[in-house]
Amino acid sequence: KIRNEYPEADLKILIDKCRQKLATYATATPYPYPREERINFCVKYNIPVPGVIPTMDEARQLLRGNNLDEQLRVMKLLVQMGNAPKSIETELIQLLDKRTLDDREKLLDIQTLCIQVLGNVATQNAHAIQYMINSLTTYDDISYAAEPALIKIGRPCIAPLISRLDKTTNQDGGLQYRIITILGKIGKDAKPATASIQRVLKINQNKDVVYAAEAALQVIK
Repeated sequence: KIRNEYPEADLKILIDKCRQKLATYATATPYPYPREERINFCVKYNIPVPGVIPTMDEARQLLRGNNLDEQLRVMKLLVQMGNAPKSIETELIQLLDKRTLDDREKLLDIQTLCIQVLGNVATQNAHAIQYMINSLTTYDDISYAAEPALIKIGRPCIAPLISRLDKTTNQDGGLQYRIITILGKIGKDAKPATASIQRVLKINQNKDVVYAAEAALQVIK
């Protein structure tokens, strides 16, 4: 109803005429929540807020550094920017292998967001894709971020997903389910996985794995 009465096209006209005012307004509050909401609005509509919303060059430098607080803040913004961070893909991939003795949980949050951004930019980097696939053996935040990221990336993930699926046994039902589900959601491009999925049907009678395999085969055929 709101969109019908106040179409986004009108909002964009207002934004074009008031960019500077909106940028100033974004930080004109001492309260964290409304400030965050205003900044997110500026990110969505590409309104520069110098010193708050980084340019890609500024983000590149921050991601190369060791300030986890700033990296986490920047990653929360990058994840909203669609494929704009494609130009800093190298720095994003390097973050996946970063380790810290100071604040492991914060770094894991950064790496989880990093996976989301790499999915948004549809990375074709083999190391990043393999990192995501390897994470599917666990059930942490990175693992859950990897599933939609792999689906978004699509075709470049198919061969390594098939390779990992072919190494599973009937004791790897959880991993089989996740890989098969991803392949099914990738769709018809995953047709080369047909034989591998059929093998799983023969060796694993778990009802959830069987259902996922049958559903995926219907989609990719």
